[in-house]
Amino acid sequence: MAMTCRLCRSTDVRLVLDLGMQPLANKYPAVSDFANEERHPLQVEFCLTCSNVQLGTIVSRKVMFEEYFYLSSVNGALVQHFHQLAQTLRDARFVVDIGSNDGILLKPLRDLGVRALGVEPSINVSRIANDLGLQTQDRKSTRLNSSH
Repeated sequence: MAMTCRLCRSTDVRLVLDLGMQPLANKYPAVSDFANEERHPLQVEFCLTCSNVQLGTIVSRKVMFEEYFYLSSVNGALVQHFHQLAQTLRDARFVVDIGSNDGILLKPLRDLGVRALGVEPSINVSRIANDLGLQTQDRKSTRLNSSH
């Protein structure tokens, strides 16, 4: 079956990279459990009509984000990077951070007095950010999950 571009709906789409069946990157199973991890096709497709690059298979949000395990703030180099990014955004009136994880960018922005909103697809991770007082909306929210 031919792939249809998710952006322009063209069927003039070509496979450019096939990494086979892969486990989700956001889980950390014990070595003994790794063989039993659910795997999904990881293929990169290119649309010759609009030049959109996209995954050939989209894993459902429920599978990807019901229980998300990766927290960006545990990586010291990432924390430093996002502090530097916040400095470059210090004069912004408002910042929306898509995929804000545990608020790694939102916190230094708040500390600089920059208004910011995080959008995070995983409920458990957005809750961590909200518990820190960082305005974050998760994929199920119809309003902000913030105490502010």
